[in-house]
Amino acid sequence: MAKTAQAVAAMVAAGVVMTGASAMAAERGAADVILHVTSYERIPAGELAAAQQAVVQVYGMIGVHVAWAGGVAAEAPVDGARHVDVIFLRAAMADRKQPNARALGQASHVTGRAYIYYARVLAHATRSASDPGVVLGLVLAHEIGHVLLPEYSHASSGLMRAEWNGRIVAIPGFLPEQAATIRTTLETGN
Repeated sequence: MAKTAQAVAAMVAAGVVMTGASAMAAERGAADVILHVTSYERIPAGELAAAQQAVVQVYGMIGVHVAWAGGVAAEAPVDGARHVDVIFLRAAMADRKQPNARALGQASHVTGRAYIYYARVLAHATRSASDPGVVLGLVLAHEIGHVLLPEYSHASSGLMRAEWNGRIVAIPGFLPEQAATIRTTLETGN
């Protein structure tokens, strides 16, 4: 009886941790994109959960199912999904990687990695009176977009704008042509 209760508790806990994309992916059998998180920062759990859910929603709007995982992409099984490393860097690490203090993150289609400069994200949220979870969600979705789109994929509007100034209250979506490119990239495996 105790083992059954533990098994049920474990399943409930797993269900609580599972994001919306993970649940959708489980229904379809697989995710399109699996994001492997490595964090060198202490990010409040609620803030990270809100940001992850925002990413799931932004990509869900273009028909892309996202799931979150630990570990690293290089060690992931070959399962048809695009595996991406998302790395949260401490301030000193971010300063070494990207001296431009206005940059909130950096990513590359070639490397399959997205670096998030959390201290800068938090500073932008504080300066602009924005919700840190919303700003973090925007930066995550934007940088993951760089991994899934061709190099140098900034746009004049939408999620892939090069710069963000002022208060951020919502995360814009991808432009239609960017959404089509992401779907094609995932379908063809490029």
